[in-house]
Amino acid sequence: WNAAASGLGADGIVESLVRYSKYDVPGNIQADVRDYVSRFGRLKLRQGAAGELLLTSDDPLLMLEVSRNRKLRPLIREEIDQYTVRVDSGLRGHVKKALVDIGYPAEDLAGYVDGAGLSLHLLPAMRSAGQPFSLRHYQQDAVEVFHARGSVHGGSGVIVLPCGAGKTLVGMGVMEKLQTNTLILTTNTVAVRQWMDELHDKTSLDPAEIGEYT
Repeated sequence: WNAAASGLGADGIVESLVRYSKYDVPGNIQADVRDYVSRFGRLKLRQGAAGELLLTSDDPLLMLEVSRNRKLRPLIREEIDQYTVRVDSGLRGHVKKALVDIGYPAEDLAGYVDGAGLSLHLLPAMRSAGQPFSLRHYQQDAVEVFHARGSVHGGSGVIVLPCGAGKTLVGMGVMEKLQTNTLILTTNTVAVRQWMDELHDKTSLDPAEIGEYT
């Protein structure tokens, strides 16, 4: 479903599995992939005219099925019609998790509220060593896919790259795209300091603009 959310279709996923698998991919696995991918996006999260969070579907029977499910039912605030229900906007993540558990992950087209602006750009050379610096092509590609030209299709997701491939740099590239205050959560204090060092070394941010909460 993450692959489907990134724009990959069932044929592309199966083709990749067949190409890179050491052994033949069983037919039932290929059928499962096609079934799972077909479920993505049949439900959509959208923003209503008054800013409310709506769950919609072109299939009234599917909407009836999921709206009666015990995992989603407590999160529904109003049944608008057979195609639309209003869900709790403060529990958006819970709604999406419930739909994944049910087996029909929603395509999230609700967008996001703009954060406070913060002007920054990536430096052409690192402060520490003075060496030229720029994102590699695959890092820039990851930034563009994540940002999705600022449309409702972008702004969230998981960046998957091998260890040492520069996921931190991708994150800084996204920050440059968004030009907004950013909360960076890490698993430990060491990682916090590494982020702070990288931001100071490779962006135009002043140390006073980088806060730490540990």
